[in-house]
This record gives sequence, C-alpha cells and structure tokens, in this order.
Amino acid sequence: MAKELTAPPHMALLAGIAPQSQLVSGTVAHSGIPAADIARRPRREAPQVDQDLELIVDLQDGDEAGLTAIMERYKDPLFGFIYRHVQNESDAADILEETFVKVCLNCQRFKPTARFRTWLYTIATNLCRDWARRRKRKPAMPVAEIYEDQIESGVVADLLLPERSSPSGEA
Repeated sequence: MAKELTAPPHMALLAGIAPQSQLVSGTVAHSGIPAADIARRPRREAPQVDQDLELIVDLQDGDEAGLTAIMERYKDPLFGFIYRHVQNESDAADILEETFVKVCLNCQRFKPTARFRTWLYTIATNLCRDWARRRKRKPAMPVAEIYEDQIESGVVADLLLPERSSPSGEA
C-alpha cells in the first residue's frame, strides 16, 4: 500500500504539478511519472494564446479585424469579471468599452513576452479601481434628492410624481 504525501494543496498549483490527492509515493497516481519530472516540464501554451498573439500583432499593424476578434473572444468573460467588481450592468458595460478602447490605443505597449489575457484583465482591473475611487469621492444620489426643491415647489412634480396631478388639470 502506497503512502500518500501530505502537502498543502496550493503547493501543487504553485509548482505546476498534479494536485496532491493524485500524488502517491512521489509519483502521479495511474501515470507512473515521477512528480519531480512533471514539475520540471514546461507548461504547454493553449492554442488560444498563439491566436491572441497573432491578433494583437495584427492590431499593432493597424488591422481592425484583430480588435474585432479580440472583442468577440473576450467580451462575455471580461464583462462578467468587471460586473463582479462593480455590481452594476451599466457601469460594467461602460468599463468594458473603455477597456477595449485602451487596448486599441495602447496596443503598441503590449510586449509579446507577456500573455495577452493577463494584460487585458490588468487594464480592466485598473479601470474598475478607478471607477471605485471616483464612486467613493462622488457617491450616487437618488434623483429625488437632487431635485428635492423643485419637487416640493411643484416644478417637476408632474414629471416625477404623476399621481400628484390630476389628468384634467383640476386640483
């Protein structure tokens, strides 16, 4: 019977090896490959990474089709990422749009040694932080508070509070 190794699960992720539950006596269960050999193997890049690099190079060369393809590929997952930060669909859509504008404007700064996805999500994260700072400085106010004086005087009562006015103009 093989003795299982006990190491924190995050160590497997950091070392790039199989999860500890699959390690048995220094080998990966069912494969017979020593765990140390797996840790030394270079990770294979996903085909999407190569496609992303091609698209950003196209964008750097001035091809707008590269930006369109990047937007199609990342709009949904990036929107979800941004929405989790801001908790507002309208703000998330605005930040998503601003993220792609920044990608387009700053595409020459992208270094092919970095992963495009990381660069893209860093831009989005920074924009979310900017949004949070702006919101903290200037919190949103309900419309009723902004126009409180006008509502009380009846200037905008007909627009905001239709139940106050009668349809025939009688009070």
